[in-house]
Amino acid sequence: MILILAAAPRPPQIGSRVFRVIPAALAAVFLLISANAWRSFEVRELSGLGEAIDALPQNSSVLGLDYMRESEYIKGFPFLQTFAYAQVVKGADLNFSFAEHGSGLANYSGSRKSTWSPGLEWSPHRVRPDDFLQFEFTLVNGDEKIHGFAKQVPSLVPVTGTGRWRLYRRR
Repeated sequence: MILILAAAPRPPQIGSRVFRVIPAALAAVFLLISANAWRSFEVRELSGLGEAIDALPQNSSVLGLDYMRESEYIKGFPFLQTFAYAQVVKGADLNFSFAEHGSGLANYSGSRKSTWSPGLEWSPHRVRPDDFLQFEFTLVNGDEKIHGFAKQVPSLVPVTGTGRWRLYRRR
């Protein structure tokens, strides 16, 4: 598309203002739609995350479980590593981090031995009751049905109670 535009002859001078206004208007519409989508994503689908991270003590261990998987606004799996904010903001030790792979800017100094169920970042429904006991906190992304279930897990005590993202403490 860029090559076609570059190869196209220059538009006639008559009405050249229109050729400046139309792209500017299209860009403005695109920016407004994008900004609205990101704002809706933040307000609806990241609700409760800030409160959960704020309630988390420094340097704690956190099990991150994303039951929502997909977003209404963003393609792919945007929540896959959202619980990593606990590591970034509060220095938490997580059940999964890209720092384990050694290909990023941050790496663990030694190898970590995980004794919890593998792959919980992709398959949170495979979590076992003893997995909760290996972490001080659990950060859950879910709807009311998921949080209703989480409240019934004997080893978990709710720390935050609103939003899609909620924090639970190990009993």
